[in-house]
Amino acid sequence: MFSALLVPKSQCQTTRWSGGTTTQLAIYPPQAQYAQRDFIWRLSSATVEDETSTFTVLPKYNRIFSIIQGSLTLSHNGREPFPLAPLELNQFDGGCRTVSQGRVTDFNLMMAKGLCGGSVQPMELAAGSSTTLHLLCQAREFPLFTLALYCATGAVDVEAALPQPYQAPLAAGDLLLLSTKPEPRGEQLKIAFSSAEGSAVFLCKIHHEG
Repeated sequence: MFSALLVPKSQCQTTRWSGGTTTQLAIYPPQAQYAQRDFIWRLSSATVEDETSTFTVLPKYNRIFSIIQGSLTLSHNGREPFPLAPLELNQFDGGCRTVSQGRVTDFNLMMAKGLCGGSVQPMELAAGSSTTLHLLCQAREFPLFTLALYCATGAVDVEAALPQPYQAPLAAGDLLLLSTKPEPRGEQLKIAFSSAEGSAVFLCKIHHEG
């Protein structure tokens, strides 16, 4: 059975880093500290204020990185730079030396190697549109599953059957976490999204240790 946790933007902590600011959206386990590198997974959104920035090297983690606003080029370990546009994804080893060019607002999922695996799906909803997803949540190599829904721009209304009906309006910067311990046979999760003004949402599927 799923449990739901709504994390409003106002409750998220923002700190400075060498190239701008970072807002921590969620970290697991909740008592983990990013500075201690003792987390299993972490969701964050950062502003990159310097034209050229070097990412923090995180050899224990895999990363999925995307752009919310702006555009930039990335280079891993000195290889040829490549462009990344809004809502495009780049998955890479956190141990790489990564350099970016451009000022943006970004979205990050960090996952501890050997303890976590996951994916990120960007979704765009036009004004007045709606969509419904049917997700099969099955037990895999890790015992826990978290579905994270981050509203990057605009606003979106979310409805889910957990199995009781659950509704949550998400404004830009809000995060909804749906967590469960999936069974081997799988569990169906129906989620409906609607947006009056249009929005961009990141849907993250995270399988992880407890």
